[in-house]
Amino acid sequence: MAVKVAVVDIGSAALALSLACVGDDGAISLLGEWALETELASGFPGGEGRERALSGLKSFRHILRQQNPDTKLRAFATSVLPEGADRDAFVKEAQAILDHPVEILTPGEEAALSFLASHDTRSVPDGALVVTAEIDGTSTHLCVGDGEKLLDVFSIGLGASSLTTRFLSADPTPAAGLALSEHLHDLLNVQPVKTVVGDRAFHLVVAGSTVTSLAALNAGRTPERGALHGT
Repeated sequence: MAVKVAVVDIGSAALALSLACVGDDGAISLLGEWALETELASGFPGGEGRERALSGLKSFRHILRQQNPDTKLRAFATSVLPEGADRDAFVKEAQAILDHPVEILTPGEEAALSFLASHDTRSVPDGALVVTAEIDGTSTHLCVGDGEKLLDVFSIGLGASSLTTRFLSADPTPAAGLALSEHLHDLLNVQPVKTVVGDRAFHLVVAGSTVTSLAALNAGRTPERGALHGT
């Protein structure tokens, strides 16, 4: 019997709600998606990002209440939420709005889920390793896998929102751009990934709204879902 599921993703830069139907054979049919920009990463210990996130969850609650009561809901928050009393208070408010527990994912869990999603949706050449990279608001997560087997996970503290907040104002200067470049050079160490991959061929899959937007700009296209696969 098919099962209807709903997933709420509380990310560092946006909220997302996905509705899907899982068939008896495990096939997933997407029924609908909604996303709201929040810039939650800049919303702690308080601020507009936090309020936008809570307001967005109320909108999602309205959508969820229109679904079949048998719909299975999972709600996740990324590691962007800092540990401490403020995170606990935010999660408590989010759970009250959704009337459902919110699970906090570790960076490793985020990376592993990204790898599994890439494995299930992309065609990979036989015998090739898969390297996935997901850029979110606060971090870049890298995974190396062989088939369905996840070999290793790496997380680097480089994210679009955090870098923008730290280095780039509304009117960035050449000096700010240089400082950002030097920071990236210092932290972007992919040698551990190279060690795991070795001499084997690999298939690179990159995910996240940041890289999608950059690819769309480079191709002169609008960043629409699914339009940039393979670029």
